Amino acid sequence: MDYNLDNEQNKVIQSTAKKIIVEAPAGFGKTYTMICMLDSWIRDSLIKNNKKILCLSFSLSAVNRMRDSLRQLQEDIPENPILPIFATNYHGLGRRILSKYGNFVGLSQSIDNYENTENVVLPQDVNCEITTFKNNIKNDSLSEKQLLIEIEKYNNYLREYYLPKSIIPFDGIITLTIELFQKYFALKNFYRSYYTAICIDEFQDTNRLQLAFIHILMGEDARFVAFGDSMQHIYGFIGAIDNLIDEEILDNSVEYIRLKNNYRFKNSHDMNLLDQNLRSFHENMNSYIPQEVPYIETIHGMNLQDEANKLAKIIKRVTLEYNERIAILFSQNSITTQELLRHLASENITFYNGFFKEDNIDFINFQESTYEAFQTKFARKTLRQTDIAKFMSFIKQNTHVSEYLPSFLSLLEGLLKKAVSSVESINRNDYVKSILSQKILNQSVDKIMDAVYVNTIHGSKGLEWEYVVIANFENNELPNYYDMQDISTFSKEGQLIITDANHEAIQTLINKFYVAFSRARKKVLLSYSDYHWEGRREKPARISCLADVSVLKTKEIHFEE
Repeated sequence: MDYNLDNEQNKVIQSTAKKIIVEAPAGFGKTYTMICMLDSWIRDSLIKNNKKILCLSFSLSAVNRMRDSLRQLQEDIPENPILPIFATNYHGLGRRILSKYGNFVGLSQSIDNYENTENVVLPQDVNCEITTFKNNIKNDSLSEKQLLIEIEKYNNYLREYYLPKSIIPFDGIITLTIELFQKYFALKNFYRSYYTAICIDEFQDTNRLQLAFIHILMGEDARFVAFGDSMQHIYGFIGAIDNLIDEEILDNSVEYIRLKNNYRFKNSHDMNLLDQNLRSFHENMNSYIPQEVPYIETIHGMNLQDEANKLAKIIKRVTLEYNERIAILFSQNSITTQELLRHLASENITFYNGFFKEDNIDFINFQESTYEAFQTKFARKTLRQTDIAKFMSFIKQNTHVSEYLPSFLSLLEGLLKKAVSSVESINRNDYVKSILSQKILNQSVDKIMDAVYVNTIHGSKGLEWEYVVIANFENNELPNYYDMQDISTFSKEGQLIITDANHEAIQTLINKFYVAFSRARKKVLLSYSDYHWEGRREKPARISCLADVSVLKTKEIHFEE
């Protein structure tokens, strides 16, 4: 079948290697390549009857993107009404396995009945050992062999202090699943033969615990393909392995393929040029001299109020005149961020606010009350398109008002619309209830239709908009205080000075900027102010040191008064 692929994409499809690592930058056709590869495997009958392809990813947004693409694949292969593919994240897979076999490792009830929290009082020595275990994962300070040894001790603490209270720490979902496979070889061999191929997205975000999980799942004859991008490695602070792709391709049995064509920015010279320059600079910081430098427009405010006023004009132009969506992305949820958002609200800008966390008590209560309401309202009928508006109105009227309620409602509406459009009626109600009961409504973030989206750069991972504003583009914001401590050396003018000692820290900062910039399909803008908040005081600010890097030049937008 002709998939209309370029040379590198075709290499992925045609490869017969058992293990492939694909370097796939943002906008280079990764998702299309992945789906064509899966389609090829299915059409060529490489996946035998009753076997599955396991598709894994780090983030829920990436998992949802895979699932949506797989639904399209299902439509294109009508003779295969049920695709032999299961897509989830690492913890979703662990939950699925523990829900069936968790009693073998100490779970007394369904995994969905356990609260994923760590509010447990522990003896001091136990708390110290558990903290050490978590820090070892966070800092990637143990080999895989050492980690597997430590898992048994950690799980024993779970069984003594957590499971009796129906609590499982986040890492415990994977550690208990690993122990299950280590102790019960027949079960491990069943899953190894069941998942005869493993496809991983966002591979660069994998930590050592997740990698151990993957290795246990892989049979000797399994096909393994991982898609990742070294420049989108921004989760090192929570354990994602540094230079994982480089580490993996040292294995001579691994075939390494790098996609080369940027399709997202093919019609935007400046965006394509910035992409190329950032990648070249990332690889050769001390020697790279760009032949051409793009101009990136900046929104410059004399203070936060002035910045918000100018930013509001841009937002209204994009959303009202162009009828496009725009994201405002921040390095951190700082006082400066909150002040800028407050000023934006005073300019009558409404937005989806993604700054809440999954353990936000209002978010947990919202999901629990919505689950109960859904069970009652749809006990005897299936959710349909005509039911959504009425149910949304009921939830809005009967939910405690909180700062993030509009965002919760946007997520719920996205879930309901997705269920109606994508899930067969016989499974629709169960699908909605499973999301709400597991308290994972956040996985609907890619379905929200708000014209303006606000979140951190990390929270935007895997999502896309036509326009993106990187806000608080100032020193002590981007880079933030901790970034600046890692970089440590600036000139008196605040310019970035590259040394051997701060080389990796600068690469991490460039990665963060790259992830933010590459969320834009059409255009990225930079927004900054001459004043921001440090502690409890407003102080003079300087545009980010990233503006001094040789890969770009800034061009201030001038607004008519």
